[in-house]
Amino acid sequence: MNFQTEIETLIRARYPILYIITSEEMRVQNLLVEIAGRRQKKVFEWTYSNGIVPAGASMAASLRTAWRAASAAKRRQRSPSRKKSKGTRPPPP
Repeated sequence: MNFQTEIETLIRARYPILYIITSEEMRVQNLLVEIAGRRQKKVFEWTYSNGIVPAGASMAASLRTAWRAASAAKRRQRSPSRKKSKGTRPPPP
Protein backbone atom coordinates (compact mmCIF):
# COMPACT_ATOMS: atom_id res chain seq x y z
CA MET A 1 0.00 0.00 0.00
CA ASN A 2 1.48 3.36 -0.98
CA PHE A 3 1.41 6.45 1.24
CA GLN A 4 -1.46 8.20 -0.55
CA THR A 5 -3.68 5.11 -0.45
CA GLU A 6 -2.90 4.60 3.24
CA ILE A 7 -3.82 8.20 4.09
CA GLU A 8 -7.06 7.97 2.09
CA THR A 9 -7.94 4.74 3.92
CA LEU A 10 -7.37 6.42 7.30
CA ILE A 11 -9.53 9.39 6.29
CA ARG A 12 -12.31 7.10 5.04
CA ALA A 13 -12.10 5.21 8.35
CA ARG A 14 -12.81 8.57 10.04
CA TYR A 15 -9.63 8.84 12.06
CA PRO A 16 -10.04 12.27 13.70
CA ILE A 17 -6.31 13.01 13.91
CA LEU A 18 -3.38 11.90 11.77
CA TYR A 19 0.06 12.49 13.28
CA ILE A 20 2.62 12.47 10.47
CA ILE A 21 6.33 12.97 11.00
CA THR A 22 8.17 13.81 7.79
CA SER A 23 11.10 15.73 6.40
CA GLU A 24 8.98 16.57 3.32
CA GLU A 25 6.45 18.81 5.02
CA MET A 26 5.23 20.71 1.96
CA ARG A 27 4.83 17.56 -0.12
CA VAL A 28 2.74 15.79 2.54
CA GLN A 29 0.70 18.91 3.25
CA ASN A 30 -0.12 19.34 -0.45
CA LEU A 31 -1.12 15.67 -0.67
CA LEU A 32 -3.38 15.97 2.39
CA VAL A 33 -5.05 19.13 1.07
CA GLU A 34 -5.61 17.44 -2.29
CA ILE A 35 -7.18 14.33 -0.69
CA ALA A 36 -9.30 16.43 1.67
CA GLY A 37 -10.55 18.55 -1.23
CA ARG A 38 -11.71 15.47 -3.10
CA ARG A 39 -13.47 14.16 0.00
CA GLN A 40 -14.85 17.59 1.04
CA LYS A 41 -12.97 17.55 4.35
CA LYS A 42 -11.04 20.25 6.19
CA VAL A 43 -7.33 19.97 6.99
CA PHE A 44 -5.68 21.57 9.98
CA GLU A 45 -2.12 21.59 11.22
CA TRP A 46 -0.64 22.15 14.64
CA THR A 47 2.60 23.90 15.44
CA TYR A 48 4.05 24.78 18.79
CA SER A 49 4.21 28.47 17.92
CA ASN A 50 0.80 28.89 16.22
CA GLY A 51 -1.37 26.14 17.72
CA ILE A 52 -4.03 24.62 15.47
CA VAL A 53 -4.64 26.50 12.22
CA PRO A 54 -5.98 25.69 8.73
CA ALA A 55 -3.41 23.76 6.68
CA GLY A 56 -0.89 26.08 5.06
CA ALA A 57 -1.57 29.02 7.38
CA SER A 58 1.58 28.58 9.46
CA MET A 59 3.68 28.08 6.32
CA ALA A 60 2.20 31.24 4.79
CA ALA A 61 2.94 33.16 7.97
CA SER A 62 6.53 31.89 7.94
CA LEU A 63 6.95 32.94 4.31
CA ARG A 64 5.52 36.41 5.05
CA THR A 65 7.91 36.81 7.98
CA ALA A 66 10.89 35.71 5.87
CA TRP A 67 9.85 38.05 3.04
CA ARG A 68 9.54 41.00 5.44
CA ALA A 69 12.94 40.26 6.95
CA ALA A 70 14.54 40.06 3.50
CA SER A 71 12.87 43.33 2.45
CA ALA A 72 14.09 45.08 5.59
CA ALA A 73 17.63 43.80 5.01
CA LYS A 74 17.57 45.12 1.42
CA ARG A 75 16.33 48.54 2.60
CA ARG A 76 19.16 48.69 5.15
CA GLN A 77 21.72 47.87 2.46
CA ARG A 78 20.41 50.61 0.17
CA SER A 79 20.20 53.37 2.78
CA PRO A 80 23.30 55.52 3.26
CA SER A 81 25.42 54.63 6.24
CA ARG A 82 24.84 56.90 9.20
CA LYS A 83 27.50 56.61 11.82
CA LYS A 84 26.75 58.21 15.14
CA SER A 85 29.53 59.57 17.23
CA LYS A 86 29.93 57.65 20.43
CA GLY A 87 29.93 60.47 22.94
CA THR A 88 33.11 62.10 21.66
CA ARG A 89 33.33 65.82 22.10
CA PRO A 90 35.48 68.26 20.25
CA PRO A 91 38.65 69.18 22.12
CA PRO A 92 38.33 72.28 24.37
CA PRO A 93 39.70 75.55 22.94
